[in-house]
Amino acid sequence: HNLRNPDYSDRIKQNAKVDALKKDSINILDVLNNKGLGITRISSANKSFIIGSFPVLKLTNDGRTHLSDPTVEAWLPIAHDIIVTPALEKGEEKLVALNDKSVRRLNMLFAKQSTTIAGRSEKLIRSLAFPR
Repeated sequence: HNLRNPDYSDRIKQNAKVDALKKDSINILDVLNNKGLGITRISSANKSFIIGSFPVLKLTNDGRTHLSDPTVEAWLPIAHDIIVTPALEKGEEKLVALNDKSVRRLNMLFAKQSTTIAGRSEKLIRSLAFPR
């Protein structure tokens, strides 16, 4: 096999990516298995979460990016009015309150990191796709 062959080179790169993702997935599952679950349900009828083409939002601080770090947050919307985050101690579940401003901020961050977004409100999608 020749590394100058584009097909062979592309296959080597793809295999390396798959191996890296597999290793990362195992590490992430270990971290998630040692966390609890924070759940937010929006109570305002005029607010909702969007879903993006990159559906997990990771909030980090400088130099602190690993999900096992208690200052790192990850958020995943699972319905228009429910979002979850791995948090707390293993086996613990807690309702997490978010105000309207925090819901908007999360939606803006989901929209910013995604190439495609969807939601139940056309007005919300337009406001995120074409911010003022």
